Amino acid sequence: MMGATHAVIGVTAGMLIALNAGANHTQLVSIAGLCALSALLPDIDHPKSRIRNGLGAAGHVAFFWIKHRGITHTLLALAAISLVSLYYLPGPHGLAVIAGYASHIIADTITRSGTPLLWPLYRQPLKVAVIRTGGIAEYAIRGVLLFVIGYLTMQMV
Repeated sequence: MMGATHAVIGVTAGMLIALNAGANHTQLVSIAGLCALSALLPDIDHPKSRIRNGLGAAGHVAFFWIKHRGITHTLLALAAISLVSLYYLPGPHGLAVIAGYASHIIADTITRSGTPLLWPLYRQPLKVAVIRTGGIAEYAIRGVLLFVIGYLTMQMV
């Protein structure tokens, strides 16, 4: 899926976490933003991703060796991110990092390319559904989630 879709999924998940945690408006924004940023994080392995380009030359030097939809799109990477985030970010912020990262992996698993979810035990990409990246189904998912975000925002007013 494209970065914008991952970010929208992340914002939606972050808002749900914040609302369930009883967060105030400021906390909701920080949790949803952190979740959206975390939803972009697995694509740090892609040379044209927003998150990698945001790091400038340092991002390209540090991550040039990682294959796209490789280790960053695995349960092993999710487990590592989960441990680090729960240690350094207690409560809903840590959960937001985990949810954002996991949402990215799940979203990419339903695309035609899939993800190597069980790497290093099983290297073949897992493909749960067949959604074309940038296709009508992806835009439909993004549109529905934007509606959900609007609805959740109205519930907070």
